[in-house]
Amino acid sequence: MVLRGGGGRLVILPDGTVVTDDALLRRVPSEAGLAGLIAHVRAHDALGHTEARLAENVAALDDALMGRDAARAEAALALVYDAPFSHDQEQAADALALESLQQSGWSASGLGETLEALAGSAFVATHPFPKARQQVLVTAPSVGRNDVSAWQAVQRTLGIVVDEPVPPMPVPLSRGD
Repeated sequence: MVLRGGGGRLVILPDGTVVTDDALLRRVPSEAGLAGLIAHVRAHDALGHTEARLAENVAALDDALMGRDAARAEAALALVYDAPFSHDQEQAADALALESLQQSGWSASGLGETLEALAGSAFVATHPFPKARQQVLVTAPSVGRNDVSAWQAVQRTLGIVVDEPVPPMPVPLSRGD
């Protein structure tokens, strides 16, 4: 599902639906990059990372929803979707995503290239991208599908045309700021 407007997010819902916004899609350089991001969030889901966050915050979310308190519900959802994943969770999701990309014929290097292109976005704020992780992903095998012109056609079809460089997106402040 693609939402208009937003801060550059890509999340997976408990039912497996992947939700993103046009701000993120403007910055994705190739279809292999988008495939890599989707494989990565699906890996977090398959490894139970998203479910664990939801379970940790279900009481607060349930309380807010039952009280029909939109502000509290939004805050509870932010705990699930806006908190950064741990280093170990990122490494595990990367490994599973790279395996999935290679098995399905996508260029695995698209994930690293796309994370570089998303520097400063809400997605990278929740998926830390230190130099060591960057090196592993950028040097991943580049054999496989990575058709940039096909991706640009998809962007045009969605009304997401990138004619000039896109400025960096603001990173949401953490709750402690």
